[in-house]
Amino acid sequence: MANIYYSQPANRRGILRAVLSLEESRNLLKQHMIRYAGKQFPTASQGPTVDFAVLQVFDGETNGEWKSGFYQFDDDIMQIEAAVQSHHHILVHADAK
Repeated sequence: MANIYYSQPANRRGILRAVLSLEESRNLLKQHMIRYAGKQFPTASQGPTVDFAVLQVFDGETNGEWKSGFYQFDDDIMQIEAAVQSHHHILVHADAK
C-alpha cells in the first residue's frame, strides 16, 4: 500500500487523500513523474510550487521499483487529483460488474 498526501502552506504534514495498492500506484506513475524526497515528509521549500502531492511508500511495501520513504510528484495537485478520481471511477465500475 502507498499513501497520497496533498500538502499546502496551512498544513506542514499534508492531508491524506488516498490509500492505493501497489498496482494502483504503478498505474498512477505511468502518467505522472515523481522524485524521491527522502525519509522525511518534504517541505514546500524543496519543491517548485507551494502546493504539492506526495506518495509515501512504507518499509514493508518496498520492492525492486521503490525504496521506502516519500516521493514528490512533479505535477500539481489538480493533475494528481484528476488521475486519482479517474482511477477510483474505473475501480468502482469494475467492482460493479
